[in-house]
Amino acid sequence: MREYRGKRKDNGKWVYGKSYCNLAGLSYIAEYSQGEGSNVDGKIIGGWIQVSPKTVGQFTGKKDDAEHAHELFEDDICKATWCCAITFENEPHELIATIDWDETDLIWRFDYGYGSVALADENLQNIERIGNIHDNPDLLEGESQ
Repeated sequence: MREYRGKRKDNGKWVYGKSYCNLAGLSYIAEYSQGEGSNVDGKIIGGWIQVSPKTVGQFTGKKDDAEHAHELFEDDICKATWCCAITFENEPHELIATIDWDETDLIWRFDYGYGSVALADENLQNIERIGNIHDNPDLLEGESQ
C-alpha cells in the first residue's frame, strides 16, 4: 500500500511511496514498484525523488466508494452524502470537502468548511474523490472553505 504522495519538483508529476524530510527542509519520496492492483512489492525504483513539501500527503488507509476505489490521501477533495439527524433532519445532504488530519483527535476528518466529520463516520456515505487542493483548487470555489 502507498503511504505518501507528493508532486515532483522537476516535472510536477505525482509520485507515491515512502516520505522523508531532511534537516534542510527538503522533502523526498522513494517511489515503490507496484505489483498486482495497488500492492507494493517493496522495491524502490528510481531512488529518492525531490517533491514540493506542501504537496506531500499521507494515505488515509481508506478508498473511496467509486467504481475504481481510489485511494484517499490528505488534501484530496471529495464529495459524499451525509445523513445526520441533528444537522440535516435525517435528510441526505451532499458535501464537498477536503481530507485533513486532526492533530487533536488523531483522526482523519472530512472538512467541509463550516464544520467537519470523521472520515470513518458511518453517516458519511458514497465518498468519491474528485480531485485535490493542489491540482483542482477551483473545486472548492463557492464552498464555505
